[in-house]
Amino acid sequence: MNSKVASAMKLLLLFSLLFIIRFSNAQQVNELPLLVWNSPNQPYAAYSSPVIFYTPHQDDETLGMGSSIAANVREGKPVYVVLFANGGGSSALNILNGESFCWQHMTTHHFNLSKKDFINARNAEFIAACKALGVHRIYIANNGAGWDESIGLGKMTAKFKDLVLFFHAQFPKASHNFISGNCDVNPHEDRQNAHRAGAIAIHQLYNAKTITDIQLHKVYVYYFPSKQRTSNWEVPVSYPDMLTRQKACDQYGYFNPAEGRYAIAYLHSVVDLFINSLLSGYDYVDYTQNDCQ
Repeated sequence: MNSKVASAMKLLLLFSLLFIIRFSNAQQVNELPLLVWNSPNQPYAAYSSPVIFYTPHQDDETLGMGSSIAANVREGKPVYVVLFANGGGSSALNILNGESFCWQHMTTHHFNLSKKDFINARNAEFIAACKALGVHRIYIANNGAGWDESIGLGKMTAKFKDLVLFFHAQFPKASHNFISGNCDVNPHEDRQNAHRAGAIAIHQLYNAKTITDIQLHKVYVYYFPSKQRTSNWEVPVSYPDMLTRQKACDQYGYFNPAEGRYAIAYLHSVVDLFINSLLSGYDYVDYTQNDCQ
């Protein structure tokens, strides 16, 4: 191989590497969380030490962390909620499109929603619920699209880790709240992968001593009778915070198809979780050291 060909190949390789780096950086920028709502009433500390709640799906923030969100808002702290997944894989779409019977309305719906329509409707009730809780900022991962759970547990864990590091870089004094995904099981002893991804990511960051101010909240605990619920720490819920949580739940139960609101989470997905969460006088929190892996 002569020197001119060798030089040309080296130059081509260099340009290829530069393109890959630029393309990768562009992808990373496009995957940043999108600020979808910013309250006009921001606490003074909003730019230094917010309390951040990461919710795997549209409803986990209210079911598992709603009263804690309300308490932090009531205490005057800046509170941000970050949605991770797009929620497009829920079986509620089948009910709304008539593939399954709706036992709540005792009818067969025929809304003919696309997956995009369904995700938008879920986001609408999520944003409305967060506003009812009084949060100061609402973000959605992946440039507002949320992550599709079809990417699998490993990739979701990496994306969740990147998401937390993004906020940690901006707010190094922030406290971080997650769903206790590895320890939170339903009556069939199943664990949800988007829940697990957040728990695995935060344990990796905790073990690396990158993030230390952490709380892990349970959601599936509300499938069980109160005497069978387990956690490391039962946090009493004050009456004002219970009322605020009720307002957020009401947004998930709001049914008005003309407005694009289908009560997806409450009436067509996890009604038992909503009812039991509403009636509970406690939040259920796990220690960071307990990862149940």
